[in-house]
Amino acid sequence: MDEKDKTPEEKALERRLAGHLPTVDIDGQLFYVDLFMGYLRPKDIFSTLGIEFKKIQDDYSILEENFVFTYNPKTYEAETFDFNDIQSIPEHILLVELPAKPKLDPVSYARMCGYDVESFVRTRGIQSHFKINTVPLKKRLLEIQAQQTKKIIRISSKIEPAGKKERKRPKSLNTNF
Repeated sequence: MDEKDKTPEEKALERRLAGHLPTVDIDGQLFYVDLFMGYLRPKDIFSTLGIEFKKIQDDYSILEENFVFTYNPKTYEAETFDFNDIQSIPEHILLVELPAKPKLDPVSYARMCGYDVESFVRTRGIQSHFKINTVPLKKRLLEIQAQQTKKIIRISSKIEPAGKKERKRPKSLNTNF
């Protein structure tokens, strides 16, 4: 088959089978998806291993089939953030939405699970590069707070204020003798 006649998926599969790891772009930083090592490894940054999948495992949503975690672009790592004890929200922390492992690298995932690579890729699809959605954490928390405030206002406006009710007096007994 001629190179120009191949679909993007066929090209991506060929590149992956030739040893090229898929990449993700998180806030302008390129990461290699390395499922065998268990990391998203930042390209050309050797001071860190990157984002470890074990650290973000608790942030996986089975329903959404993705990871949603906090990321520090200064350290190129996932940042643990205690939402119950917020004193201040760091400006540089981002909220990241990352696809599930089978979507990020179906070839490695199939190999690790013992599946037939080609049939797994046919059913799941394959991409060589992902642009990851990020949102500043502070902005997202403020949006959530605003939504909760609106709900409280709507609920409180539906509740009628407790007014004074007239007290019904029992009919007096006829005491005229």
